[in-house]
Amino acid sequence: MSVAVHDRPHRRPHRPELHADPSAPDSNDDEHDDASESGASPWVRRLALVIAVVALAGAVALVFGPGRGMRSDIDRQVELTTTQLEMTREQLAMTRRQLAIAEEQRLATLETLGIAREQLAIAREQLGHTREAIQMQREALGVSRETLEEAREVNRKTPDANPSGGLLEAQP
Repeated sequence: MSVAVHDRPHRRPHRPELHADPSAPDSNDDEHDDASESGASPWVRRLALVIAVVALAGAVALVFGPGRGMRSDIDRQVELTTTQLEMTREQLAMTRRQLAIAEEQRLATLETLGIAREQLAIAREQLGHTREAIQMQREALGVSRETLEEAREVNRKTPDANPSGGLLEAQP
């Protein structure tokens, strides 16, 4: 069994770097000679020219058209953002100062609270002492009343030896 290498005749030797479609016409045909000499067909050149003109027109429109207004809007927005950033930084600095003042006030309040608690403890201690003193005075008053009552009892039981005539009994 023999294997045929090529079934169709070739006009020129086979080039492996060209992977041409076998159904496409050969590049040696007369109708494609113009395209092969310039590197591209006329419609490709026209399309490339149209694309280049459109791209150039777009670039010109961007530079000299509405792009100019957009640039001024962007510049204005940058100015506004810069101003807002500066204001925010100033507000942050002010807030930090307020925080420092609030911290100082908190520390002063804690110190005042400590003093007030000490004063409260002293006042409670004094109240306790005062209550004890009142209790002792009440007890002393009770003893004094008992002593007075006993003295009156003794005076009633004994004859009047007092030259004043018993003035001690008359006094309550």
